[in-house]
Amino acid sequence: MNISDLQNYFRSLSDSERTELEDEGLRVDELLASSGYDASPFGYVTFASTGGNGVQFNVPLGDVGPIVMTVPMAFDGPNIVVGANIEEFLALGCVYGYFGLEQLAYNMEGAIRAIQTAEDQSAALSKLSHQFGLEPWPAVGKRLDQLNPPNHSIQRTPDGAADR
Repeated sequence: MNISDLQNYFRSLSDSERTELEDEGLRVDELLASSGYDASPFGYVTFASTGGNGVQFNVPLGDVGPIVMTVPMAFDGPNIVVGANIEEFLALGCVYGYFGLEQLAYNMEGAIRAIQTAEDQSAALSKLSHQFGLEPWPAVGKRLDQLNPPNHSIQRTPDGAADR
């Protein structure tokens, strides 16, 4: 699975289905482009956003590699890896939704608890899960720790190089 598969799926939805998915915080962009935020990781392009507070989801140029969520207002740590690939990212929010993932930047433990205890999957998320065979992560905290080890961050450095 790649970003174009997600874009094609998004285009195939009716206006009301697309709105329902956007209400869950998954607004898929038609074009991959730099977000324009200083906090965005170097070498990545935005493929989706939540629609709030500038929060966006980024993929490395070439569409291969980890998915990074950028939360521009989380000044101390705006970039969090939220999946090793697009499928794993989509699985993270397939029950909880994507809008609330922003809270990982502010209250990691509380957000993990909310993601793991989410039970009521919306119709839009159910359809997305069925389309791509998504299953929720069994151990959200453990997997996020693996994707984001201590002292390992993805951010933009003053010289424009990625600091990973």
